[in-house]
Amino acid sequence: MAALPPKIDQRTYEEIIKKTETLAEQFSDWQPVQGKTDAGGALIRIFARMVKLVSNRLNQVPEKNFLAFLDLIGGQLKPPQPAKVPLTFYLVEGSPVDGLVPAHTQVSAPPAEASEEEIVFETDRELVVTTAQLQAVYVRQPSQDKYSDRTWEATGQKDAAFFAFEGDRPIPHYLYISCTEIFALPELTNFQLIITTNNGNQFQELLQSLNWSYWDGFKWKEITSNYDGNENKFTFPNLATPTNYEINGNTARWLQAKLTDIYVHDNLPQVSNIQGKINIAKADLIPEVCLFNNIFLDLTKDFYPFGEQPELNDTFYLALHDTLIKPNTIITINISLSHKPLEIDKLKIIWEIGNGEKWQEIGNQNHQVKWIENYSAIQFTEGDNIQAKLQFPNQENLPAPSIINGETPYWIRARIIQGHYGQPSKTRKYAIYNEVAIVNDIPANNQIKIVGNASDFLSKNDIIRLSWIENSTEKREEYQIKNITESTIELNTNLSEKAKQKGTKIFRRDTITETISPTYDPPAIKSLKLTYNFALEEDSIYLAKNDFNYSYPNNNNFGPFTSTVDKEPTLYLGFDNFFDNKTVTLYAQIEPPLSDELSTDIRSETLKPQLVWEYSSPNGWQPLGVQNETQAFSQSGLIQFIAPVDFSKIETFGKQLYWLRIRWQSGTFRVKPRLRRILTNTTWAIQAISLKEEVLGSSNYEPNQIFIANNTPILIGQQLEVAEAQIPPELESDRIKIIRDDVGEIEEVWVLWQEVADFYGSGADNRHYILDRQTGEIRFGDGQTGMIPPRGRNNIRLSFYRTGGGKQGNIASRTINQLKTTIPYIDRVINLEPCGGGAEQETLERLKQRVPKQLRHRHRAVTIEDFEDLAYEASTDVARVKVVTADLLTANFSPLNENFWLDTSKPDISFEDSLNDKLQKINDSQRDNFKKMMQEINRRGGQVKLIILPYSGDRQPIPSLALLEQVETYIRSRCQATVDLLVTAPKWEKVSVNATITPISLEGADMIRNTVKQRLEAFLHPLSGGTGEGWQFGRYPQKSDFYAIIQSISGVDYVNSLEISLSSTEANSSLSADTLIYSGNHIINLK
Repeated sequence: MAALPPKIDQRTYEEIIKKTETLAEQFSDWQPVQGKTDAGGALIRIFARMVKLVSNRLNQVPEKNFLAFLDLIGGQLKPPQPAKVPLTFYLVEGSPVDGLVPAHTQVSAPPAEASEEEIVFETDRELVVTTAQLQAVYVRQPSQDKYSDRTWEATGQKDAAFFAFEGDRPIPHYLYISCTEIFALPELTNFQLIITTNNGNQFQELLQSLNWSYWDGFKWKEITSNYDGNENKFTFPNLATPTNYEINGNTARWLQAKLTDIYVHDNLPQVSNIQGKINIAKADLIPEVCLFNNIFLDLTKDFYPFGEQPELNDTFYLALHDTLIKPNTIITINISLSHKPLEIDKLKIIWEIGNGEKWQEIGNQNHQVKWIENYSAIQFTEGDNIQAKLQFPNQENLPAPSIINGETPYWIRARIIQGHYGQPSKTRKYAIYNEVAIVNDIPANNQIKIVGNASDFLSKNDIIRLSWIENSTEKREEYQIKNITESTIELNTNLSEKAKQKGTKIFRRDTITETISPTYDPPAIKSLKLTYNFALEEDSIYLAKNDFNYSYPNNNNFGPFTSTVDKEPTLYLGFDNFFDNKTVTLYAQIEPPLSDELSTDIRSETLKPQLVWEYSSPNGWQPLGVQNETQAFSQSGLIQFIAPVDFSKIETFGKQLYWLRIRWQSGTFRVKPRLRRILTNTTWAIQAISLKEEVLGSSNYEPNQIFIANNTPILIGQQLEVAEAQIPPELESDRIKIIRDDVGEIEEVWVLWQEVADFYGSGADNRHYILDRQTGEIRFGDGQTGMIPPRGRNNIRLSFYRTGGGKQGNIASRTINQLKTTIPYIDRVINLEPCGGGAEQETLERLKQRVPKQLRHRHRAVTIEDFEDLAYEASTDVARVKVVTADLLTANFSPLNENFWLDTSKPDISFEDSLNDKLQKINDSQRDNFKKMMQEINRRGGQVKLIILPYSGDRQPIPSLALLEQVETYIRSRCQATVDLLVTAPKWEKVSVNATITPISLEGADMIRNTVKQRLEAFLHPLSGGTGEGWQFGRYPQKSDFYAIIQSISGVDYVNSLEISLSSTEANSSLSADTLIYSGNHIINLK
C-alpha cells in the first residue's frame, strides 16, 4: 500500500469547535451554557463544519498534486486483462472433410452466480479442424537405449505428465531362434545353440548380456543358460518345448534372446549361422498307441499282442513317438512277458515299418530301418524279458508316417506269417462198411451180378468189401469198382477164386473224418517300453527385432542386434490420417516444473535447447517449419505448421501411421520438460468480444477533439484509423490501407494512428492519440503536440478493438461449451483446461506504487529495489518478487562486523592473501567457521537471486520456465553484464497443523472441520494468506496465529491442542531468506 501524504491541516472537527469557542470567549461576551447549546454554540458548530470541509479538501491537495505528477510523467492505469483458454473443437462423427472455425468465433459459458449474462469467449485466429487424430505418442532416448509409450497420457486416457525426451523402459532388442525339428521334441534337456560370427571376441561381450526365454502359451518364460565363450555356445539345461507363437507373420516354436544391458555401438558383429544341437536319450516310454489288428489295446494292464487265439496274419501294431523319430534314431524295444509261450509250431513272425505307401520288412539292409547289434525280429518266445534294437536311416531314406486306424504316427508291426503259438488243429479218418448187396450169381473174373440195380447204392471208384464164410470163418476181400451197369459191377481187378461165390455179401466202404481242435499258447505282455537315442543337429531359422523393426538374414550376413535409428532424444507423434495442405494447429499442455526443480541454484544456459521438427515422407524424414509458442516445451501453447503435400504413412514403433517427430538437437534444458495432453483442433480464445469498423465520428479539424467508443473497457491491441486525402509518403506501408474502385482508382486512404500515453513528446506531424480504456474516450492533439485529424465525414474509426476482460473469465474447465453460431461440420466445443489470466483494471493504489518506481529506476537495474520493480514490469503474470543477495544467503553475516571489511590501503590484494591476513586476527576456535564464511561470500560475490511467484490460487504458485526466462531476459538487458543473475522459484517449506478442537455443538461438526481446514489453507497461502497480502520470505506463523484463526470460526468452542510441523526444519527455527511457506495437509480432530 502506498504511503499517505502528510495532512496540511491535521485538526479534527472537535478540535476546531474547541478552538473557536476559546476565541469567542476571548474576543466577545459570549459564554457557553453548560448542558445546553445556544445560538452561539450552533453558529460555532456550523462554522467548524465548514472549516472541516475546507480542511479535508486542502488535505487532498498533496494527493491530487501527486496524481497530477504521475499523469505528467505518463502514468496510466493498466486496463483489464482478458482470461485466456485453449478451446478444442470436434467434428461431427463421420465427417468426410475438415471443418473451418473462423477467427473471432464466439463461444460462451453459462452465467456465473449472481449474474444473468453469459461469459463470452472468442477465438483469436482461424482454426482448421482436421479429421486426423493423434493415435500414438512415443519417446526414444538413444543415449540410454530406452523408449516410452506415452499414448495414454498424451491422448488424455491417463491423467499424468511425462518427460518429453526420456524413456522409461529399454528399447527392445530381440533375437528369435527356431529349430523346427528339435523344438518339436517333447523334451529339450541340454539343448545347445552354436552361433557363428565374424567377430567372436566382440560378440562374446554381447552374448553374455542376453536373457533367454521361450513362449509357454501364455507368456515368455525365462530360462537359464550356460555360455561357452570358446565356441560361442549356449547350453540350456532345462528347456521345455516351446508353444507355437506368431512373430511378424511367422508361426513357429521360438526361443527368444533379449539384450538386457545397454550396448550402443556403431559396428556390431554379424552372424552367419546359428545351429541347434541336442542329444536325446528318452528311456522307458510307453508307446502312444498299440493295436491288435484294428483293436486298441489297453497298455495299462497285461495284454495279448496277437489276441488270445493267434492265427496266420494276425498283426500287432506299435505306434512310435513320431516327435522322436529323427535320422539315425536308435530305438530299444524292451518287452516283459507275463506269459511266455511254451509250445509253438513252426512259428515265424516278421516286423515291418510303414513308409506311407506300403509295409517294408525290418531287416539288416542299409538305408532302411534295420535291426542292429545282432538283434533280429522279436518272436515273443525268446524269454520273459526281451530286448531288441532298431535304427532309422539317414534323412534321405527316412520313411514317411503311415495312417493306421485314423492315427498317423510312425508305425511298426509284428505279423504272424507262419506257424502257430501252441498246436494247430488235426484230422483223423475212419472206414465204415455198410452192407449194400448180395452176389446173385457166381462172379466171372472181374464182374459181379447182384440183386437189384447196383447204381442205387454204389458208384464208380467206390471201395467194396466182399465177405463170405469159409470153414466157419468170415473171409474178406476188397475191390474197387471200375464201372456199373445196372445189376453188374465191373471191378478194376479180377476176383480171387475163393471170392467167386454166390451169396457173398457186398459191403460199401465209407470214410469218416474226425477234426481235433487246435491248442493256443499266446504270449502275454506285462510291459512294453521304448527307449529313443539320437543326436540331432539343425540349422536354425532366426530373425531379429530391434527398435520395433524386424530383420532377416541376407546372404549369411546378419546383425542380430542393432543400435536405435535415432542419435538424439526424439518425441514421436503418430496420426491416423494425413493432414490436408492447410495450416495445422496442435496444442501442447506443459506440466509446470516441480518446486524442487526450480528452487535449486541452476544457471540458465547460454545455449538454449534446439528442437527440430520433421515429418514422414516417401523420401524419409523431412524438415518441417513450425511456429512454436511453447518455447521448447517450457510453457503450454500452440504449435502451427502448414501440412506438407508428401506427408505419408510409415511404420514406426510397430504402427503404420502418419508421423511427426521432434528431435532435441542441441542445447540444454534448465528443467526437463514434461508434457500432458497433445491436442489437435485446439486454439486460443480470450474472454473478449471483437468489434470492427466502428465509426467514431467526423473530424472538424479543431484542436483537442474527443471521441467516445461505444463499448468499454477497450483492451490492448486496438487499431484506430483516420481517412486522409492523400497517401502519406513518410509512413510505412503496413500503416496505410488503400481502398480502390473497380477500375483501380483510389477511393479511400485509411491511415493507422498511434496511441501514446501523453502528448508531451508529440510533434505537429505525429499521428498520435490518447485513449482512456475504461471510459472509451479518445483524444487527439492540438496541432502543436499531436496532429489534428484532417477534416472529413465519418473519417475516424476503430477498425478493430476488443472489449471485455476481468476476473469473471477465470472459470473452471469443461464449462465453455456453447457455440454462438453454427459452423459446418463442427459438432461441439469444450475447454479442457481452466481459464486463467483474467484481471480487473489496475487500482489507483497500485498505480501510485508503480509509476514512481519507474521514475526512480529509469529502466535500469542497479539497486535491489530496481531488480524487484523491473521484474514486475517484465510480465503481468508476476505476483511477487524477492531479491536475495549474497549477504542474505550467508549465515551469520553482518556488514557491521569489521572482520568482513576490505582493507582500502591494499586495493590489489588477492582474496587468498586478504583471507590469510584476516585469519591472523581471528581466534583459533572461530578460525574455521570464519574461513568458510569468507569463502562463501567470495563465491557468491556479485550474485543476485531473483525469486518469482506468479498469480495462482495453487498452494504452491510455481512459475513456468517461460515466465522465468522472460523475466531473466528482461532484467539482463537492463543490468550490468557482470551481475551473476539467477531467476528462480522460492525454496518451499510446507506447514501442516495437527489440532484438536471442541465444537459448540455436534450438529454440523464435519462442516466445522472442513471450514477449519479451508481457513488454514487460505491463511497459509503464499500470495493471499496472513493479513491478506501473503507471507514474507523467511517467515512462518506462530502457534498464536493458528489459535486465533481457529477460535474465530463460528461453531468452534475452544482449541484443545495444536501442533505445527514443518517439512524440512524444526518448529521455531529460522528459515532462509529465499524460503517461503505454503499449506500442507492439516489434521483436525474433534473432541
